[in-house]
Amino acid sequence: TGAVPIGTANDVGEGWSFAVMSPARDFTDLVMSDNSFNDPPPEGFRFVGVDVAIAYSGDGAGTAFDVTAKWVGDGNVQRDAFCGVVNGEIDVFADVFAGGSVTGTMCFVVPQQEVGSGVLYVTGGFDSEPVYFATR
Repeated sequence: TGAVPIGTANDVGEGWSFAVMSPARDFTDLVMSDNSFNDPPPEGFRFVGVDVAIAYSGDGAGTAFDVTAKWVGDGNVQRDAFCGVVNGEIDVFADVFAGGSVTGTMCFVVPQQEVGSGVLYVTGGFDSEPVYFATR
């Protein structure tokens, strides 16, 4: 099976669904100009932004912090989501009740040669199987 296409929500477990809303983009210059305290990416790496939507349909409330998204590109190595302070970053700490969702940008530190080649793999909980999402 291939990656879930951009714009398509898919269940990722524990009552959570996830969708990539637009293609990944190199926004290193934007991250650096947004906040003077942000450190630049390491040599040979870029900041890549991915706009996402995370929705909850479980009982009570949860936070999108329970949803884990990682980047993997042609190098087949997982990359984490942290670039410093990013305008429009998704709020993973807000309480989300059944039927609610949060949207925003996730930022990944990616080798320059992998900027256009990544997929996200996402889990909605500790025991969830990862679901792969296209970023282009």
